[in-house]
Amino acid sequence: MAKNTSTSLRLHSYLLTSQDEKLSLLRQTLIAGEQSGWVENFDPEKFKARMRAKTVS
Repeated sequence: MAKNTSTSLRLHSYLLTSQDEKLSLLRQTLIAGEQSGWVENFDPEKFKARMRAKTVS
């Protein structure tokens, strides 16, 4: 949940910033993503099924 909130706040912040600040924020976000590592045992079909179930309910 904290990750979603953080992402939402970043997006809101992104919409209110200058071009240079947007590029800096994008770089920081890409670095954070690269450093977060890989998910082990990821099943894309199960993931898609969970996402579809969320949008239906």
